[in-house]
Amino acid sequence: MFHDTVKSISKLQDSLAILKLIAQGRKNIEENKVRPFRESFSFIRKKISENKSFVKK
Repeated sequence: MFHDTVKSISKLQDSLAILKLIAQGRKNIEENKVRPFRESFSFIRKKISENKSFVKK
């Protein structure tokens, strides 16, 4: 029974986290704080390549 309660609480927390992400996404869209997919990944790739020079091997 205790295990089931912990499992239920964990599922509830996961559901709440997903709902928070959805709410934040909607807010970002409403506030026009979004980028097109290709632009976003281009930005990410650029940042990764810039940071590679700081990584010591």
